[in-house]
Amino acid sequence: MGEATPPLKENKMKTSIQKGHCQVCGSVQRIHNNGTNKIFNHGFTRSGGFGYWTSAPCWGSSHQALEISCDIVEDTIARAYDIIEKIQVRVTAQEEETADMKWYVIGTDRKHNVKKYDAKVTDYNYDVKTYGNGSTIYEFNFLVTPYNGMDPVWKQFQNQSYGKEKFQIVWTEAECLQYFRDVEIKKLNREINEMHEYAKAQSEVLDNWVAKPLIKI
Repeated sequence: MGEATPPLKENKMKTSIQKGHCQVCGSVQRIHNNGTNKIFNHGFTRSGGFGYWTSAPCWGSSHQALEISCDIVEDTIARAYDIIEKIQVRVTAQEEETADMKWYVIGTDRKHNVKKYDAKVTDYNYDVKTYGNGSTIYEFNFLVTPYNGMDPVWKQFQNQSYGKEKFQIVWTEAECLQYFRDVEIKKLNREINEMHEYAKAQSEVLDNWVAKPLIKI
């Protein structure tokens, strides 16, 4: 492991005089100026599977910088594979149709930022309307209930055919229902791939680790 750098006499009053990389998220963060070379608390926001085990602060906070130590890198790899197993359980639940059909609603947070909120489909109906001019409207209406307690919202998939010429691919009711499953499975598989890439990258970090000087501020 690398050696801790004692605070310089003229900088004793400063909380930080150096920076280093977090062992978990890889971001460059300030180092406590107390001889421990531990990094400051910091947030780690990342999409996908990382949401399982990262929050504010990142759990790499208060550990030594990667320039000094790699003592928790192996743990990050183990956690990544544990997350992959949990996500795969969710994939199976979607494939077996035992989990909620997922969708989303658009809303604003307390700071009035527009956000996408996770929700589930709690009701639906399928309707076919044929008109005298030969056109047919296919409507799939579904009720979306957010998990955060927001009011449910009705949404709609709609497509149309005119005689033998189809302007859009016409979905059956079963195909509309399957669409929710397919979208969620694709999302989960993307998260699995992200976690595999993270585990691979962290393995390379561990294999090639050598102590390095911290970054001066």
